[in-house]
Amino acid sequence: MEALLDKLNSLNPLSTGLRMHLVDTLCVKTIKKGKYLLQAGKICSEICFIERGLLRSFRVDEDSEVCKWFMMEGDIAIAIQSFFLQVESQEYIEALEDTTVQFLSYKDLQDTYRKFPEFNVTGRVITEMYYCLSEDRLDNLRGRSAIHRYSYMLQNYPDILKRVPSKYLASYLGMKKEHLSAVKRKLKNSLIHNTIINK
Repeated sequence: MEALLDKLNSLNPLSTGLRMHLVDTLCVKTIKKGKYLLQAGKICSEICFIERGLLRSFRVDEDSEVCKWFMMEGDIAIAIQSFFLQVESQEYIEALEDTTVQFLSYKDLQDTYRKFPEFNVTGRVITEMYYCLSEDRLDNLRGRSAIHRYSYMLQNYPDILKRVPSKYLASYLGMKKEHLSAVKRKLKNSLIHNTIINK
């Protein structure tokens, strides 16, 4: 919990009272690999801070799963519209590894905002940060070549590539698993070729 509190403090200083309140209010739970943190049709009632593990969010379109993103240590796990509007979720959040999260319920978060106005600044900073990350991902994936999309992930999210099964990564990148394998081979051969040329 101290790591999470220190991270929140780095975004906007936590008063002693707020820090103590968070210690008393934050809860912890573990989601086993293959189990769901959230299922479509349910309301996302918790904002989760990932202590360890790996999650994926996805939706089902015409009996086909479409991965939206992956979340690991230090990330926030949330179905944004469902949580903030308190409506049924259109997405699932599944554990790809045994995952431990610290979380606040929607009610506890709203109570914290009311009792400690400075925490509203923390919430705004987190929202801005994740919005910018989301825009960056969209800019680098929408309408780009398969090589560019995979290279972007390789440069910016290498840990995700090491831990996420290829079928889920392919779904996120908008390609078939076989196409992803071909992209990896092409990129690897290109790097080997360039290394030989530059010797």
